[in-house]
Amino acid sequence: MKSKAIHFLAAFTALLCMLAVLPTQAQAEDAPNIVVEMSLDGTEIEAGQPITLTYSITGGTQPFISLSISMTSYCSDNTSFEVCRIDNPPLQGTLTGIPLYGDELLASLALVDTNLGFQYFSIDSIPIINSLDYTPITIDITPSTLTPNAGEPVTFTYEIAGNASPLLSYSHINYSSNYTYSNGEDYGYEYMNIDTLSGTFSYTPPHEGIVTLDVTALLNFEDGAGKLVQPTFTLDVQPAGTEKPARTPGDVNDDGTVNMRDALALLKKLADWDVSINASNADCNADGTVNMRDALLLLKKLADWDVTLQ
Repeated sequence: MKSKAIHFLAAFTALLCMLAVLPTQAQAEDAPNIVVEMSLDGTEIEAGQPITLTYSITGGTQPFISLSISMTSYCSDNTSFEVCRIDNPPLQGTLTGIPLYGDELLASLALVDTNLGFQYFSIDSIPIINSLDYTPITIDITPSTLTPNAGEPVTFTYEIAGNASPLLSYSHINYSSNYTYSNGEDYGYEYMNIDTLSGTFSYTPPHEGIVTLDVTALLNFEDGAGKLVQPTFTLDVQPAGTEKPARTPGDVNDDGTVNMRDALALLKKLADWDVSINASNADCNADGTVNMRDALLLLKKLADWDVTLQ
């Protein structure tokens, strides 16, 4: 399953990369089949050691509109590192790279043929032994609320950390929605390119009901690093015009005051104790989720730090 995910991610990234530079989309017609042969000079590779890919390409309509060959390493946390890459190379030759990070190395070839359109080829990935340590790349995506009213936008804030390199033009966030409501189901989809390490995007639920929002963020950096995250959010959409109940941020146990008992109740809840809390009040930073950030903010407030419960 992991290998399939790696191949899908590599193919999707290659397609996005090529579409970013193509002026038009080719139309498929009758053309000679494209035959690609690729082999690596090892069945595993030690991090920091060179490995060579030998390749050959025959068939198709030449010259190709675009041709790219690469080796990429993939980590268990869905971080990737481009080891080496060559664009518009000869139709046969070699490519040598030195992987430093990751669990698996994948060699792939992507091209756009005038008649056959986009074509992607790869061989089975091989394990990387003794990967070097790397700084994890993270992207936090936080909704403004999980209980919006119908017709009112939910703002999602994203923040990327762990890599300050500029994002490539085909980095993107997209979401698909599966909406269950009284009259049936609706589906939606939106795709947006991102070029900053922090920002926002929004989703507006059309009517009341339960919506499952599947978000995919695919990041590609100029230094060759990449990251894939796929969080899911469940929104309980209220009827349009519904008044939000009054809340007291920090009053976790709902007794009318904010004190250390609330902090203790929140910490117990986060540690999976069987305690009852007011989840709305426990969301001390009003980001739509209850987690350790809320507990930390509440403890700071109780210690007279200059922070605000929202």
